[in-house]
Amino acid sequence: MRPGLVSVGVLFAVLAAGMLLAVNLSPSTSENRDWFTLPPQPVGGNATGAALIQGTDTASGTFELHWSATMAARVDLYAVPGCTAPAPTCATGTPLVGWASQASGNWSTSGDLRFPYLLVWSSPSGAPGTFSANALESSPGSPSYLALGNLVIDGGAATLALVGAVAIFLGLFLRGGVYRGPAPLVSRSAEDAAEIARGPPRP
Repeated sequence: MRPGLVSVGVLFAVLAAGMLLAVNLSPSTSENRDWFTLPPQPVGGNATGAALIQGTDTASGTFELHWSATMAARVDLYAVPGCTAPAPTCATGTPLVGWASQASGNWSTSGDLRFPYLLVWSSPSGAPGTFSANALESSPGSPSYLALGNLVIDGGAATLALVGAVAIFLGLFLRGGVYRGPAPLVSRSAEDAAEIARGPPRP
C-alpha cells in the first residue's frame, strides 16, 4: 500500500464532488437587462412630448416604468411594435396604462414583452415644468452559454474523479518501496552458505 497515492486520490475525488455540487445545485442568476433613461424634458403650454422605449422582445420578462414631473402631467404608455419614430401618431388604440393629472407614476408588467413602447406626456393645465422617466426590462439570459459552461466544468470534474480513482487504486495495490534494491540472499542449506557469503559476482 502507498498512503501518498491514496491521499492524492481522495483529494481529487473530493474536489470533483465539490465542483459537481457547486455547479449543478446552485441556481442560475444569468439575465439580460435593458435600461431606458429620459433626462428632464421641458414641458409647457399645450405641447406634447413622446419617447420610444426600446428593449428585447421576450416571452418571459419583466418591465418596470417610473416617471416624475414638476407639474401635474398627463402620461400614457402604448405598445407600438413596428414604430420607428417617437411620434404621437404611433399611439393608436387604448394605452397600456395612463395617468390623468399626477406628478409621478409607477407601473410594471411581466410575461410576454414586445417592443418598442411609446411614452407620451403633456401638461393638461398648460403649466410649465419638466418631465423625466426611466425604465428597466429584465429577461432570462441565453441558456446556451450556461449549458456550455456547465458542460466544461462537469467534464473537468469527471477527469479529476477518474484521476483520483486511479490514484486510489494504485495506492491500495502497489507494493511499497518499489525503488529499493533486491532483498538480501538468505542461506537455505549448508551447500550454498559459502557462495552466499562471497556475495553476488562483480561485473
